[in-house]
Amino acid sequence: MTDEQQMEHPPTADKTGTQPCPSCAAALDTFPQQYVFAIGKLDVRFPSIGIEREFRRCTSLIPDVSSLSRGERLRKVLEANQHLAVRVCYVLTIGGVPAYVLAPTMASVRETIIEGLSQIGGAEQWAVVVGQQGPVCRPSDCGGLLVPMVVCDQFYAFSVEEWLRDLTTVLKPTLTARKVIPKTLSTVARELFNQTVSALQNVGAADAHRALNFLLMRHPGLFLAVAERADKSALDKIEARVLQGLGTRRLLAVILTFLDLTTGVPERLFCRVDVTEEWPFVADQADGRPAPLGLLPFIENELLAAAY
Repeated sequence: MTDEQQMEHPPTADKTGTQPCPSCAAALDTFPQQYVFAIGKLDVRFPSIGIEREFRRCTSLIPDVSSLSRGERLRKVLEANQHLAVRVCYVLTIGGVPAYVLAPTMASVRETIIEGLSQIGGAEQWAVVVGQQGPVCRPSDCGGLLVPMVVCDQFYAFSVEEWLRDLTTVLKPTLTARKVIPKTLSTVARELFNQTVSALQNVGAADAHRALNFLLMRHPGLFLAVAERADKSALDKIEARVLQGLGTRRLLAVILTFLDLTTGVPERLFCRVDVTEEWPFVADQADGRPAPLGLLPFIENELLAAAY
């Protein structure tokens, strides 16, 4: 895909302060490398009663604060009080359960997280976190939470409506050419998105989940395949398989299985995703050219353990 086809809202790059905090860095030195690409909801916790009382004091100094939503109130107070912004706990919840405590690696990431606080509480508001998983927090670190840290290199917040608008814009020429109704695309895309992000087991740490979350946010072809078949086939399952024999790179085949509504005959399509590094990418591209928009037919090959 071209840059215009990336369905994301990335933070402004800032090359200052690129190293994590000393305690996070020390923890990562002794913790096995595990990348995270997670989709969830942002929240804030206070690590101690002292920090909470200081937050309340600062809140009382802001005019008309009672008319603001909780998210807007958090954003205004933390933007104006950096001594609190670096001490509160930023938490990513998945399925309503705290999954990670976020440790921004640079000031720009923290600023983007604070900007995203204004969307707290919205049913259609979501956040993407890309980073490296660390050890479990101590009880004193985040008000008693016992969840893993994520040293966060990228964060962006978005609404489902924004995401659907970007998706439709990217696919508009293809929808017209293939006579797919935009409303059909929106319906199937929303359903697939909700099914993926509501799964409690998908915390974005396993390679299969990282690959799926990546495709969900950055590969429109996934939804085009479902929308094209909406009238004649049903999406039966999505699975991921490791592709063997490809050197030191870790590649997965993310496979979609459709069942014909009339005959029940399955159709299988797939996309190769490289999950070796922190940012996954579609492996079906060459020489830096955009990846193909369509998915490829999947054919079992037990001798080579590969897909074609």
